[in-house]
Amino acid sequence: MSDYHLLALKLKTPDTVNELKKALTHKSFFKGENEEKSNSRYVFAGMFAFRGLVAEALFMYLPATGTQLQHALGNLFKNEHLERVFAAYDLHRLIRHSVNFDADKHRHIFVYGLLGYVFAHVPDGAKQEFIRRHFILPYAHILTPNAKNRDMEAQCNVLSNMLYGCKVKLTMQQNETLWAVTVAAKENMLATESSVSYRYARKKSLKKALIALSDAAKAADEQTADYALRQQVVADTIRRKEEEEIRRKQTALAEKQAKKKAEAEAKKAKTAEMKQLRDKQRRQAKAAAAQRKEEQKKKTAALAAQTKSMSARKRRHLEDKQK
Repeated sequence: MSDYHLLALKLKTPDTVNELKKALTHKSFFKGENEEKSNSRYVFAGMFAFRGLVAEALFMYLPATGTQLQHALGNLFKNEHLERVFAAYDLHRLIRHSVNFDADKHRHIFVYGLLGYVFAHVPDGAKQEFIRRHFILPYAHILTPNAKNRDMEAQCNVLSNMLYGCKVKLTMQQNETLWAVTVAAKENMLATESSVSYRYARKKSLKKALIALSDAAKAADEQTADYALRQQVVADTIRRKEEEEIRRKQTALAEKQAKKKAEAEAKKAKTAEMKQLRDKQRRQAKAAAAQRKEEQKKKTAALAAQTKSMSARKRRHLEDKQK
């Protein structure tokens, strides 16, 4: 039994050995011919379709923000992680390429080909197990968000210490298919939620407890002697900021209007300047035309004086010459 058959059995795809071999064959193997027999389509599926399956798994099971999920997904597909998949299946024994192709520098290409094959041919259950084994469990340390301000239990503990002098206590009980999570502070029960998912029940109960603690903290604060004074300070601060914002907008509007007025005046001055220039050019053209007319008049008079005493024949000869 070949190594390809063994890997296909491991992936639970014994009937698609030829496709597995294709998924691990670089286009350089065919020397520019029969590229459709290479793994280019499987590489595409691995880079985008399989990545989508991992993104779906992160969305379903990882309580994080969209930005955190995006960063986690990018980290999971770093070349150093893909090379671990390459090593896990000893792909160096299975990949095919030309002798001139540097496979060691492009191991990720063959891994993407394998991932595309997994996306296309591996059964759903085995596919999810493949994702958990190679992309979720080994990198759990980079998937858990650890920002304290996003940890609802930490926020509950802050408010609980303020109100009751202790941290909140979470109690979990499993009843048949449901998980029940209760959040309490000393003898005060703050919230309880049930779900088939322990993670979801915990999240919802902590969210309700945080709201309850916030309401209790607000109610306790309203009973203090300086509450009204502090509220007045807050109101004065808000009013001052609103007045500053109004002044800023008025200043910006005045500056905009002044700029617009200056631009209009500059345009008007430029228009007047152009008009004066055109008028000057017209006067100069008119004066030049009058001067030419006067010169022509003088020339005609001089010619008439010269030809007055001449014979008609000579005068016509001179006139023709002048023309």
